[in-house]
Amino acid sequence: MYLEVIKLLLKAGADVNSVDENGVTILMHASAVGNLDVVKMLIKNGANVNARAKNGLTALEGAQKMLEGVRDRRISKCIEVLKKAGAK
Repeated sequence: MYLEVIKLLLKAGADVNSVDENGVTILMHASAVGNLDVVKMLIKNGANVNARAKNGLTALEGAQKMLEGVRDRRISKCIEVLKKAGAK
C-alpha cells in the first residue's frame, strides 16, 4: 500500500527528499522499518541517501540503530541497498 501511495505522490511531483519537522525524509522512515520496496523505489527516484536529519543521522545510520534493537531481516536488506547506493 505505501509503495503505491508514494508512487502516486512522486508522479504528481512530490519532492522525494522532502523532510518532516525533524528533518527526517521518507527514505529514513522506510529504511528504519525495513520497507525494502519503498527504499529501492525512492533511491531509483533520486532520494539523497546521505541526507541527515536534525538528530544527525542518515537513513543508513538510522536503520543500523534500529537494527541494534530488533534484529529484523527487512532492515538488514535495506541497509544493504543503501550501502550499494552510496550511503555513508
